[in-house]
Amino acid sequence: QCFIFDKSTGKFITSAGHIGEDPEGYSGTMNWVDRANGMLYFGRQPNQLVKYTLDGQYSGNVELPFSGIPFYLAFNQSDIIGYYSTLLTATSPKIAFFDRNGVYMDSIVSTLPPIKESGDEINYLSVFKGDNGYGNWVQSGLFLFQFNNGNQYFISQNAPVLWYTKNEVRFQESYGDTIYTIKERSLEPYMIFHTGEFYWPKDELTIKEN
Repeated sequence: QCFIFDKSTGKFITSAGHIGEDPEGYSGTMNWVDRANGMLYFGRQPNQLVKYTLDGQYSGNVELPFSGIPFYLAFNQSDIIGYYSTLLTATSPKIAFFDRNGVYMDSIVSTLPPIKESGDEINYLSVFKGDNGYGNWVQSGLFLFQFNNGNQYFISQNAPVLWYTKNEVRFQESYGDTIYTIKERSLEPYMIFHTGEFYWPKDELTIKEN
């Protein structure tokens, strides 16, 4: 279950929903907050979002037109914004925009090029959780894909690539050096990290096993 507490005092307020297959159930407790409308969104496989109010009341389901739950969600005044990581397909990761009823409105192609390897070339998959030397990046799970050619690719489950701050939605893809502001369903550069010699070239997102 998801439990809600008062931010100032820590006092327990209520619980919101539960994991289950019934109409009000969700697939996992990972959730996203729509602050503008005071709603919590949970993922329900294969392609639904379950809504609860901040006082724990069930508020319906939203069915999305794409297969799978977005890796991360954010919200502005009009849109549900979902980040899809499509490593296992030939399509670059993208940001998709939906209205509050789940109707697809627009999308933005990834700021990074797709990796050279395809899902058909995966040799094995490892999953890390906890610390394991990778810090907070793996608290929700870190996937290591190794391909037939020996190259490896890391991707963090539920990585916070989208977030809401100061009435704006920000976006930064893993391995990217730029934070963007999402405005009118487009990306506007907000901050660039000058990483110097530690820069990871965009065309070298996979690493060779040593």
